[in-house]
Amino acid sequence: MKVSVIMPSFLGEYENCATNRVQKFHRAIQSFLKQKYLDTELIVISDGCQITINICENDYNSYTNIKLIKVPKQVTFAGITRQLGINQASGKVVCFLDTDDFIGKNHILNIANQFDNNIDWVFWDDYVVMLNRLEERETYFQYGHCGTSTIAYRKKLNISWEDCNGYGHDFKFISQLTNYGKVKKIIGCEYYCCHVPNYTDV
Repeated sequence: MKVSVIMPSFLGEYENCATNRVQKFHRAIQSFLKQKYLDTELIVISDGCQITINICENDYNSYTNIKLIKVPKQVTFAGITRQLGINQASGKVVCFLDTDDFIGKNHILNIANQFDNNIDWVFWDDYVVMLNRLEERETYFQYGHCGTSTIAYRKKLNISWEDCNGYGHDFKFISQLTNYGKVKKIIGCEYYCCHVPNYTDV
């Protein structure tokens, strides 16, 4: 079962953005390439960002499991970027990876192993990376306590990123998932969140 990983990318500056964005972008892509589960694809959506385009075309053009979608005008924190990636995804399962985060080598394997005929979507806790420690962060469905980085779902579900804009775009999208009852919280996923504004930026 193929898993599509969606990654919108704007590597320019904006309020409360992560530092060293180019280096972290490489780190995120390298973490995808190190996955034990091989039936995957990474779809990078360049959000009006020439830096993203240059990196993908110069450094990752030879990887057949990495696709680049070019959005000509920046629409940061708009659902349209993720939706464009999903529209071109060829996997049966969709999950997400932010450019300033990374995933452990077993992450996608653990996700793929959970999907059977009785599951529509799954979610998990993630880890916040500090300078000298990890903090496990519980995911539950209240505003500010869940995000797209901690969910995976079947592409065939009737949900969309249209009108999911602004800082609350994650919650607006996930609220649609709650209409589907075949859900499971799973353990063993390895998602590492490295940028929380005013808290950590590693």
